[in-house]
Amino acid sequence: MTYRWYFGKMSRVEAVELLMQNVNGHGSYLVRKSESRQGDFALSLRHHNSVHHYLIQRLCSGEFYIKRQSAYRTIQELIEHHQQCREGLLVNLQQPCLPDEDPPCLAIGDECASKDAMDNRY
Repeated sequence: MTYRWYFGKMSRVEAVELLMQNVNGHGSYLVRKSESRQGDFALSLRHHNSVHHYLIQRLCSGEFYIKRQSAYRTIQELIEHHQQCREGLLVNLQQPCLPDEDPPCLAIGDECASKDAMDNRY
């Protein structure tokens, strides 16, 4: 399954550059692999003219959380919750980040592959 908000392996700097583009406004967000904690993810969120980063961690049970007291079966459920309730974030998640081109990774758990490479498989 693919997610428009998932950008795979991307640095904090790259996330900031992408989210600060004019096509992305206040409340735009993306999820990427954490640079500092292998196996975890990071939520990068635009708040007016800055970008804030939140670590998404995983419990032993497999659930994902930003705040330990609110855990979700999937990152998609975490995203849906934070679209309705900011709960610890500076702003509700409003719209997935719009890339200049196709995101570098297509699905969580898969190795990075460009869309062109995926299209040429068949």
